[in-house]
Amino acid sequence: MANEKFRKEIKQSGVKMWQIADKIGISEMTLSRKFRYELISKEKDEIRRVIAGIVTDPLYQANKSIIKGV
Repeated sequence: MANEKFRKEIKQSGVKMWQIADKIGISEMTLSRKFRYELISKEKDEIRRVIAGIVTDPLYQANKSIIKGV
């Protein structure tokens, strides 16, 4: 499967695909289609930057705590 290691990396981050797509400015379906084929390094780097921005966002952290009931 294309991007298998990268998919695992995203899953471990706890960030959802729809959140990544939203920050990039594309639909979740478009992002999903991109993952059908191996992404180039530049695209992976952009997604990693987006994930880093999401996980450090205080609003994301607050929502994560509410969902987990912490």
